[in-house]
Amino acid sequence: MKYDFEMDLDEQSSVGKIAAQIKPGSKVLEFGPGNGRLTKHLIGAKQCEVSIVELDKELFDFVSEFAQDGFYGDIESFEWANYYAGQTFDYVLFADVLEHLVDPGKTLKKVREFLNEEGEILITFPNLAHNSVMIDLFNNQLPWASYGLLDETHNSFYTHDGFQKVFEKAGLFINIEDYLYLAVGDTELKSTYEELPEAVRYDFKMRPFGEVYQYFFSLMKHPVAQSSIAQPQNSNYVKVLEVTQQTKQDETIQQIPFNNFTGENETLSFPITEATERMVFRFAQQPSFIEFSAEAAGEKLTFIDSNAVVKTVNDCYLFDGKELPEFVLTDISGKEVTIHCHYRFIGELTPTMKELLETIRPMAEVTKQLSEKNDELERENHHLLEENTRLNHTLKTTTNRYCTLLESDEWTIKHRLGRRKKETSKKIQEKELSICIDEKIWDAETKILKIIGWGIANSDRQPLSYKLSADQSPFFEAIPVSREEVNQAEQLAKGTEAGFELRILCEQERSFLVEAVAQNGQSWIIEM
Repeated sequence: MKYDFEMDLDEQSSVGKIAAQIKPGSKVLEFGPGNGRLTKHLIGAKQCEVSIVELDKELFDFVSEFAQDGFYGDIESFEWANYYAGQTFDYVLFADVLEHLVDPGKTLKKVREFLNEEGEILITFPNLAHNSVMIDLFNNQLPWASYGLLDETHNSFYTHDGFQKVFEKAGLFINIEDYLYLAVGDTELKSTYEELPEAVRYDFKMRPFGEVYQYFFSLMKHPVAQSSIAQPQNSNYVKVLEVTQQTKQDETIQQIPFNNFTGENETLSFPITEATERMVFRFAQQPSFIEFSAEAAGEKLTFIDSNAVVKTVNDCYLFDGKELPEFVLTDISGKEVTIHCHYRFIGELTPTMKELLETIRPMAEVTKQLSEKNDELERENHHLLEENTRLNHTLKTTTNRYCTLLESDEWTIKHRLGRRKKETSKKIQEKELSICIDEKIWDAETKILKIIGWGIANSDRQPLSYKLSADQSPFFEAIPVSREEVNQAEQLAKGTEAGFELRILCEQERSFLVEAVAQNGQSWIIEM
């Protein structure tokens, strides 16, 4: 008896997927029931009322013994339509049947009339574009057989887009679209990827419907508000990324699968502990072209160490398959690291690509060394910029604090030997000292404030020296100047350097508290 197979209720089988969709107690019309095992299951396990249409007399007689009703004849003669006229069904089944018809679309259009308002047509259909068939076609072969994808009794074939057109023409709408899968080597066909030239193997493996063995559709006669459309899967899409986090004492390793087609897990984030010194990402040891980039605390990491032969400016790395592709991240302690990875290519290299790799390898080594040196310099520059930012922040904070302090009416200054108000006049002339501030000049570009003037202690008629506390400014310079007009006016010896030019680093022009010191050690705090 043809098609005398055991029934597999696993939803990864065609009849199993159909059986799972049918609700108990339903009224079912089944075309091509074969050995009737699905029919018997629906009647016995789900209490369904099942009617059949079967062309094979032996099969018809066998299944009719337990089916509620049946019609013996050719589906495409449409005599069954007269037999079941006036009836409607909850489900109409075509389990691997439509491919045997000359015009499946015409049959579907007719069957639509027998659906109740919420009824479904359930279909499984072989995928002629499975990679097992495509490999044979590539090699000018088409091994027809008595069953399977290349069953010699098949009359109709569709690709994914072809189904859409057939359903639309028949006035049917997709409720569910799903697939059953078998990888190359697991089907009844003996073709393998090794029968293809190396240059095209990767492209074959990555075909979206390359491992779809059968289509499964649930169709309805009215538009569906929310269809369930599955994304075709492919065993070649799923890759494994090994992630290692290393501290001084130990390391933790985890294996993370990611889908190179759907993008699932291609972008991953990792919270990094303070103890973690580096992260290592490893991929399968095969010739490959991998996109890889990383961010830490929201900033792109440019310091990525890798054993790739070549790296492009677009963050793509070429590996020759001689060792595990590896990426190493450092300086990530306490940060959140986000990485993105994607295979542009994985598989065997062509002889031309191998020859090209060997040619560019020496140049790539030099480029890598230069890149590592550049990364080292960039890291140093990065640290210097951070230190500069810190110093600028400290300077700004200190400057603002003293500006606020100086503008306060409550501020007082201390004489070394007593307490008195701060001196603020342009020229101070009193018993202890004489000092004059002639000019203040602030350079916005260099951030240097110049204070020009002169000063002497009246006790010994000698020039003063000047000091500025470090918390007011990180830079202070006092330059003595000989001013003959001052020497003459104050009756000082010729060449006396009573003049001064004070240079102070600050963000804006403002006043500072400068300590004026006489040669005998006496000092005063002067606001300048």
